[in-house]
Amino acid sequence: FNIVSFVRMLAVIYTIETINNSSFLPGVRLGYHICDTCCHASKAIQSAEHLLEFNNTGPGQCELKQNPKVKTIIGARYSEVSISVARLLSLYLVPQ
Repeated sequence: FNIVSFVRMLAVIYTIETINNSSFLPGVRLGYHICDTCCHASKAIQSAEHLLEFNNTGPGQCELKQNPKVKTIIGARYSEVSISVARLLSLYLVPQ
C-alpha cells in the first residue's frame, strides 16, 4: 500500500467532484474510473484494455451522440508502465 498514491487519487476524486458541483463547467459532467497499476506494466495494460471497452464504446466503434462520452487515460507514475500503455493506446489512436 502506497499512501502517497492513495492521497493523490483522493485529490483527483475531490477535484472532479468539486468541478461537478460548481458552475465552472456548466452543462458538463465529469466522471472517473480509477485503476491501480500496482507499478506493473501488465496490470496497466489490462486496465487500459478494460477502459477501452468500458460501456461497449471501444476504439473501433463510432456513434454520433448529442452528448458523447470522452475517455482519457492519465499516465502512471513510472515511465516503464506509461510507455507500455502508450504503445497499446497508439494502436487505437488514443493519446495518453
